[in-house]
Amino acid sequence: MKKTLILFLFCVGNYAFSGTETGNGGDAIVCYDSNRNIESVRLLDYYEGIRKERIKEIELGSNSGAKSYDQKVHYALNRLEKLNPTRAKLYRKWYTTFFSKEEFKWGDKLVNIADTGVLDFPNNCEVLQIAAQEEPMIKGDKRYTIRKSLWNKMDEDHKAGLILHELIYREAKNQKVCTSIMNSGGETRICKNFHRKSKRVRYYNSILSSSKMNDMTLDSYIEVVQTALLKYVDINGIPLDSFGYWQVEDIIVYPKIDFHTKNIVKSWSASDEEDAYIKWSSSISKCDRIVYSGHKGCLNRTGKVTFYENGSLQSPLLTYAWTEGKKTMRLSDTLEFLFSFSDISLYFNEKKELKKIQSVSDLTAILKIPNFINSKNYRFSIYFSDPLYLSPLGNIIDAKAYIKVWSNGKIIAKLHRPIFSESGNGNLLKVCYRKEKYTNTYFCSSLENILIYIELKDIFGKSFESKTRGGSLKSQKKSFENANSKCESFLNSELEDDSRKYINCLPKTFAKACSVSGKFRKKSLCRVKTYFNNSL
Repeated sequence: MKKTLILFLFCVGNYAFSGTETGNGGDAIVCYDSNRNIESVRLLDYYEGIRKERIKEIELGSNSGAKSYDQKVHYALNRLEKLNPTRAKLYRKWYTTFFSKEEFKWGDKLVNIADTGVLDFPNNCEVLQIAAQEEPMIKGDKRYTIRKSLWNKMDEDHKAGLILHELIYREAKNQKVCTSIMNSGGETRICKNFHRKSKRVRYYNSILSSSKMNDMTLDSYIEVVQTALLKYVDINGIPLDSFGYWQVEDIIVYPKIDFHTKNIVKSWSASDEEDAYIKWSSSISKCDRIVYSGHKGCLNRTGKVTFYENGSLQSPLLTYAWTEGKKTMRLSDTLEFLFSFSDISLYFNEKKELKKIQSVSDLTAILKIPNFINSKNYRFSIYFSDPLYLSPLGNIIDAKAYIKVWSNGKIIAKLHRPIFSESGNGNLLKVCYRKEKYTNTYFCSSLENILIYIELKDIFGKSFESKTRGGSLKSQKKSFENANSKCESFLNSELEDDSRKYINCLPKTFAKACSVSGKFRKKSLCRVKTYFNNSL
């Protein structure tokens, strides 16, 4: 004979008994013999899961050497990690301090928390509160309380299950799903917690502890998480929201998820309801930080997130130059982005290698050029609005951009049309310098030659002249030699030895450099100019 017990939710709040506040606790089915001695103490999660045919059996590694409750908890979390590494890591972290004196205490008898719902169980059994959980608020508060007399009657499987229940509930009780609605006063933000009762926590725990997890595929696991209304699930190794909340009539809206295979997601999009006014939780708008292929960022979860066939991220990873309060963001050995309010989109290939950077506005990055020996303390910055195409090491291989050259804190030149090595080592092969403002006359060469040109441009084109009496050929030669001597003396006095080889005098023959004037050809005038030689 069986009896039905209906427990009504009579308390409000998210906390275990602390003053008038209540929270969720683990429940057990306690069964007695005819003398009212306890025969068994079974976790309600497991009893209910088998009774309602959600699972066939509890499987926590007994055949794999897991004997103690501690081994069984780790067995369950290791198995979970294959499908949901982020959640497994979180639970494992909490479990390490579960029985610490700061977090845990034994209890004798716990106040019943009516969060169970409708149950049926054998006539010689009853539902008792075996554990309670509260958020520590003042000194001396403990997070977990377990009724020791019942704990001692549990087998190792059910002890492990009770611990897992408390870890799951710790996550569930703190997760809020938020939405924004527009009204006459503007935008109103409303948040809700769906775990006032423990039914969904019990459901997830029963699946987590069962043999179903041994061969569960990602598509089936996502369905389990969505049914449990737990907020996040790992999609191809990246934590994404498993559901959203639509304020109208408390309708829960799930994302649209398409699959390449049962274990590899093809795309995740915020909603399949194109006309629905949906705003996802604040965690989305704030863009939860993740680390992907060594780069920190987040995904645009109000849109569509896509993946390659091997599960690698195809959508851009959004990051910022001011991440974590820093004024720069180092992308590679050759690129470091400066302070910016703009989104920087990082695109990866199927091997999770960085392939492209793009932004909605102009960006600035400090540029280091491996093949340039910085003997004169030059600094470089690159400015771009079009995409930068990168090598797997994060070095530029193609860019529509311009480069500013700095020296002693001042900009001394602006370079155009950069050509980088296709090998991806970051070397700059060629760049162009505009000779005159507002013209399309460029000097294009290696960076080293361009910098020499910039450094010597004030010396280039200097004119030196000499006059002699008479217009004879001898007089012209003498005048020409004098002009050239002035030019050579100037270069020798102005240039160091390593620069002297790039600039010369004598660009013309004396016949072309000289002219004869005056009545009866009485004067010879010769002009000699400095010029860059062919080595530049």
